[in-house]
Amino acid sequence: MAFAHRNLDLRSCGATTIALGQNYVTIDGQFWAVAGDACSHGNGQLIPQQNFISIDGKYVIGVGDHSSPDSSSHNDPVATGSGLFVDILG
Repeated sequence: MAFAHRNLDLRSCGATTIALGQNYVTIDGQFWAVAGDACSHGNGQLIPQQNFISIDGKYVIGVGDHSSPDSSSHNDPVATGSGLFVDILG
């Protein structure tokens, strides 16, 4: 179980997520991050760990999901920040 990761939520490297992969599902006023969303350091596209909740064909991101390296040489800026009201059950 993990909390939902959203636009502007923190990553383990101190960057924030830039949720541009979908533009209509929000949690606490921020868009829910989906597969491929990058971070404020550049690149760092998120990789979902679950495969049963999607928005517009892209799987959603939860706290603890990993990512590709970002442009600041962080190898895996993991999703750490979250909205407090949506748990992803799995």
